[in-house]
Amino acid sequence: MYWFPPDMGYDERDYQNVSQPIIDDKTLETFNADKKALRMAMYAVHMAKHYRTTNLFMPWGEDFAYGNAWSDFTNGDALIRYWNSEVAAELGMTMKYSTTY
Repeated sequence: MYWFPPDMGYDERDYQNVSQPIIDDKTLETFNADKKALRMAMYAVHMAKHYRTTNLFMPWGEDFAYGNAWSDFTNGDALIRYWNSEVAAELGMTMKYSTTY
């Protein structure tokens, strides 16, 4: 499988249209990066059961998914920023963009 993690499809082509933007600014009432990071952590723990290495490939997209990649990567940036500053040390997992190539 290589699609967005559950509830993390931010492109305009997200046919379910259920994903709320990731807001990592704690001064805003709409701040939700903590909940999104928790959701991603649960997904990572689930995915880790299927890997023999300490590196997880967690897809952030799919074929023909990017009608508006800015939306996807803006949300990905917010998640990575929050994760690496607030979650990484506790879980012993950092997050970064990478490719399979």
